[in-house]
Amino acid sequence: MDVDLHADLRREVAFRALGAARVLLTVDSLLDDVRGAAGAGQVEVAVDQACVVIAKLAGIAVMRTGGEIDDAGDYLAFDPYSALPPDDAERVTELFSLAVRVLDGTSAPDELTDALTAFATDLTTRMGYERLPELRRAEGLFPALRLAREWLPVVDLLGLPDLLPTAWTREVR
Repeated sequence: MDVDLHADLRREVAFRALGAARVLLTVDSLLDDVRGAAGAGQVEVAVDQACVVIAKLAGIAVMRTGGEIDDAGDYLAFDPYSALPPDDAERVTELFSLAVRVLDGTSAPDELTDALTAFATDLTTRMGYERLPELRRAEGLFPALRLAREWLPVVDLLGLPDLLPTAWTREVR
């Protein structure tokens, strides 16, 4: 695994740990929504959800390069496009253009879902993972929790945002 030794350690850990958590907890389910809506012929719903996926993926990419790390607070103020690397900015622009073409009927929804999946896979590879477990599948839950458990001490030590949703970690009385 190649590591840029000049990168800010907090950003690198955020990208790899929080990025993986966001893919597992948010992006994967949104991609399922896009696929489901496209399969049901609900093109507008598919494109709407695809635009959310694009923003989420951009928000993951910028964690490594100077963008905001914590997206949990004020969603209106969070800018997933600040500090977006040029290659990712081009890709994000192409994805939004493809979404418009799907809406006007000049591209198929499957093209959009394939392109979104490819971007998510590319980001996962850049995070250093060959493949992330699928949290929404029975066989993926424990590998996902194992991955989180490995990152939790480092994330806490560096003062990064919580890796897991608060509802998963609060004490039940």
